[in-house]
Amino acid sequence: MDVIVGHSNADFDVLASMLACKKLYPEALLAFSGSCERNVREFVTLHKHIIEITRLRDIDLDRITRFIIVDTKIAGRLGIFEKLVKKRKVVVHLYDHHPRGPKDIRGKLEEVKEVGATTTILTQILKRRRIPLTHLEATILALGIYEDTGSFTFPSTTREDLRAISWLLSKGANLSMVSDFMNRELSASQVVLLNELLASCKPHLINGIRIDIAQAESKEYIGDIAVLVHKIMDLENLNVIFTLVRMGERIYLIARSRLETVSVGNIAQEFGGGGHPQAASATIRKMSLERVKERLIRVLKERVKPLVRACDMMSSPVKTIPIDTTVEEARKILLRWNHTGLPVMERGRLVGIITRSDIDKAIHHSFGHSRVKGYMSTNLITVTPDTSLSGIQSLMLEHNIGRLPVIKRKRMVGIVTRTDLLRILHEDMVKKPYSQYDLAPDLSKATRHKVRDLMKERLPKEIRELLERIGRVGDELNMGAYVVGGFVRDLLLGIENLDIDIVVEGKGIALAQKLAKELGGEAKRFPEFGTAVVILPDGFKIDVATARTEFYEYPAALPRVEFASLKQDLYRRDFTINSMALKLNRRGLGDLVDFYGGKRDLEKKIVRVSYNLSFVEDPTRIFRAIRFEQRYGFRIDPQTQGFIENALGERLFEKLGNERVRNELILILNERRPLGAIKRMKEFRVLRYVHPDIRLNKRITRILKEIERKKEEYEKMLQGEKVSWWLVNLLALIEDLDLSRTRQLAKRFKFKRKNFDKIIASKEVEEHLLHDLAGRKRMLSSTIYKRLIKLPLEVLLLILTKSKNPRLKERVILYLTDLRGVKIKITGEELKELGLKPGPQFKKVLDRIFEARLDGKVKNKKEEWAMAKGLIMKTRRK
Repeated sequence: MDVIVGHSNADFDVLASMLACKKLYPEALLAFSGSCERNVREFVTLHKHIIEITRLRDIDLDRITRFIIVDTKIAGRLGIFEKLVKKRKVVVHLYDHHPRGPKDIRGKLEEVKEVGATTTILTQILKRRRIPLTHLEATILALGIYEDTGSFTFPSTTREDLRAISWLLSKGANLSMVSDFMNRELSASQVVLLNELLASCKPHLINGIRIDIAQAESKEYIGDIAVLVHKIMDLENLNVIFTLVRMGERIYLIARSRLETVSVGNIAQEFGGGGHPQAASATIRKMSLERVKERLIRVLKERVKPLVRACDMMSSPVKTIPIDTTVEEARKILLRWNHTGLPVMERGRLVGIITRSDIDKAIHHSFGHSRVKGYMSTNLITVTPDTSLSGIQSLMLEHNIGRLPVIKRKRMVGIVTRTDLLRILHEDMVKKPYSQYDLAPDLSKATRHKVRDLMKERLPKEIRELLERIGRVGDELNMGAYVVGGFVRDLLLGIENLDIDIVVEGKGIALAQKLAKELGGEAKRFPEFGTAVVILPDGFKIDVATARTEFYEYPAALPRVEFASLKQDLYRRDFTINSMALKLNRRGLGDLVDFYGGKRDLEKKIVRVSYNLSFVEDPTRIFRAIRFEQRYGFRIDPQTQGFIENALGERLFEKLGNERVRNELILILNERRPLGAIKRMKEFRVLRYVHPDIRLNKRITRILKEIERKKEEYEKMLQGEKVSWWLVNLLALIEDLDLSRTRQLAKRFKFKRKNFDKIIASKEVEEHLLHDLAGRKRMLSSTIYKRLIKLPLEVLLLILTKSKNPRLKERVILYLTDLRGVKIKITGEELKELGLKPGPQFKKVLDRIFEARLDGKVKNKKEEWAMAKGLIMKTRRK
């Protein structure tokens, strides 16, 4: 028997979802797990000839084999049906729109998506399966969506909810009926309860945030408390409210929040309930109203994220200048650091601020040689580390300033800029849908806030614990610790990447040393760069660096490094998708730090530079842009493409060291599918910087494509033997270059000797050798071996790929899979025992035995021994 059930105190979303499920499970019974809201009860009574609800007493729980749950994943909200969840023989199907939680029911089939209403999910399924609806059914489904989205005004509303309503309207949904049931007048008892709640509503300041709590009691059951809570929020203009209403033996907790920092769904879970960050409820038994209120306040203090303060948003350390700095020197520093203003210090204390505008005016009047003291602002407006977000906002608006130094005990510990403020205020205003290339559906949740769930879901336990350990070491040293770069990018994309790069706001080497000591490893230090590598006992490596910035004295130069803040460290990186960090300290563990829109660019599937002169300062980033674009199926955004074309037009590649180009080329050729990147290099006219005579014609393209196609097959054939795939691809790319030009390329890029030799070997393969191997004439295995033994593995794989001759392929494969591994068992010492003296004959005998082994003429040591005896006897006769 199948049964469809929703949470107790059923609303229209539950009713609509149950009816939608009935279309998917025609034989299933509909049942309410408990009470219903008044509007739902009246609607069901009015349409009982169509909506057939089975009474609880008429359901034999032991006969249920499939349990369909809608609009909840919390077992405690299912009334008498809760016991079914634990029965092994009962198959659970789940349809819900609430965020996942640790205590959720798990189903064999789960349709869980964070949209405005569960009805939306089921409407999408009905539409996809082309299941017909009557006008009344479409209206009921519309009621469910309208109610749970607050007529599309709640923050949880999505575009999918609007699309669902659009489809339901096309199926005849009646909005007049929806309006009638959505806007019912309050009953007399509801009015009395509303007044009692308003009178008892009191504000509580919890972690710097105002949260209102209202409480009331009623001897009779009064439905639709949620409607009253919405009215209180609107009447009193509240951001967060919790209402506690005792009715009989139960206390009903209803909560609503307009603040992201207060997720009422998480709070309700502590009381056995659930819901969204914006709306949630719970039913509590066997507790007094006062005890529930006390526990609620305690839970709020534990779970509500503290108000953002200056210390949470400031940049530190701050780039400052001494008071005797000249105006011209200050201008160069502003340019180098991309700042618009600089704090001025004297004997370790802040004495003024000079802005770019001040400097430009001074230089305009030919005062570049003067000291900044004469032009800086000394009327300083500052804040403390505990100044609130609203306090910072008020100061900036009141004084029309773009930066506020953060002062603690008369010393500057950081600075808050207008950019920091705007980022905090508006980072979640636009939530983009996720993209389709391996981008996890819940990436849209990964704002500055909690990627902690993604870490738990996607990282191996030992890596997660290691990151938490690094955060604890940071806490002990009073330093901010962050994992940055590609690790964060790939975590959000759901791709495994265990290369851990740590950036420390403080002394990176000190953190590395302490971490190595605690984990029983060692720390290799590089003091001139403020970096270290922690090597754990199992060989696992962690790169640790002090937050730093780079500046380039001229285009394409190697960078010079200075220590800086995390924000500046992330700014120096190549692309926005690589400029994100995850906080590892206990306070804020899992917070995503994204100053430059990296998450947004992941969602839009674009590669974008962090700043406009990126390719001018480091042209090798052009290779990286192409590599990331092709690896992830992204696209280089139009402006970034313009910057690439500009850098190429300025001929900046000609100023690069050849080794830097070589390293980036190897990375591209080492990609799983490099052909796309090579084609893009051709489009951007970058291939000429590898060699001007390289042509990506149809034949070369075919070979490269075949390498991609056959790579997995080759790897299985070679049974894990290490292959330099970048070299195989390079040999294919330069296939049409002659020996002279190939030698020129190999010398220019200064390949390692072994790779240099392999590249040259690819051009020294004699045509007659390949012709013999491709011929029809029968060939001994020993002859095949002699022909191929001197050719490097990568050259052989290229021959195997580009050849169309089946005999040649067959013989190369025989060599790679069989002949290369042949060894003889008889040793030189044993030849001595047979009376053969060391000398030229020694090698000849061993070679003859080896050839016989290759050709199958001897198969074991006994036969090798016999053959050796015979050869030695012949030698003696001579």
